[in-house]
Amino acid sequence: VGYLGFAVATYGGAILSWHRVSKEETNIRLHREISAIGDTAIHAGQEDNVEGGCGAEDTPPNKTESCSCGKVAAPESGADLCFEDHPPLNAANPDTSRHVSETYVPISELPPTQQLQTRMYILHAILFGINGARSNFVLVSAKSFLEYLGDDNNFYLKIFTLLQPASIIGVPFLNWITSKKGYHSALQCINFLGLVHGIIQVFATNLNVQVFGFVIYSFYRCFLFSICFGFLPTYLGSNVIGRAAGILTLSLGVMSVVNAPLAAVAINRLDGNFFLPNLVYTLSFIPCITMTWFIGKAKDCQVLNLS
Repeated sequence: VGYLGFAVATYGGAILSWHRVSKEETNIRLHREISAIGDTAIHAGQEDNVEGGCGAEDTPPNKTESCSCGKVAAPESGADLCFEDHPPLNAANPDTSRHVSETYVPISELPPTQQLQTRMYILHAILFGINGARSNFVLVSAKSFLEYLGDDNNFYLKIFTLLQPASIIGVPFLNWITSKKGYHSALQCINFLGLVHGIIQVFATNLNVQVFGFVIYSFYRCFLFSICFGFLPTYLGSNVIGRAAGILTLSLGVMSVVNAPLAAVAINRLDGNFFLPNLVYTLSFIPCITMTWFIGKAKDCQVLNLS
């Protein structure tokens, strides 16, 4: 509870400060972009009038009518502007892809607050929070979990601690999967490693088998932090990366609130049996895999879904 309060106070205050400081800057930038788009449209309309022979006599001011050149005049700007008449987007429209490409706006070019409200980032934060909470739970409950399986002299606990740096072996694979398969596959790799480790925890009572799980967990924890934080710059603007990383850490702290009750239930009510808490976290990979699928779909299609 104390850690959660500290995380909320620290990152919540920082987010509020960033929001207030960047609000005016964002408004100014948007105003400039809108002005630039308007100037470009006016220039393009004037060129169309000259080239297409659609002049002021074709359309009276402040009235929208079809010009002889097959274009539509802008009602606000008088008869000297003509723009192409784009049909509405629908499944029957063969030019849908062209219109989508014209209206597409990357997430990184949205205002900072809206970047953090996109579905991709929200799912990203939830995914990291769940996996990070599970990773912390494994660390803090390792001693009690192994003692229940018969590690009375903490021999296997020492092995668990010494094997944590083993994840360095997987760094080349991490680089390969992110560069060749993309971050969607890398995020699913995190879920796969966590699921395998969870199955070993739940169903294996042999301590020697748990050693294999220690190696898997080492890779899982390394991939979790490296991939989740490395994924941020691929779709967010550089002015948002810091606060986005802070919200990820805040999400981890919020999700970790359940760790204390789970550990208390296992130790006080289940006589040290961590089967139920480990099963809960193992089953949590079902929604994690689903969320990762949606993240990959949004990343591949670059569809903005603001919450």
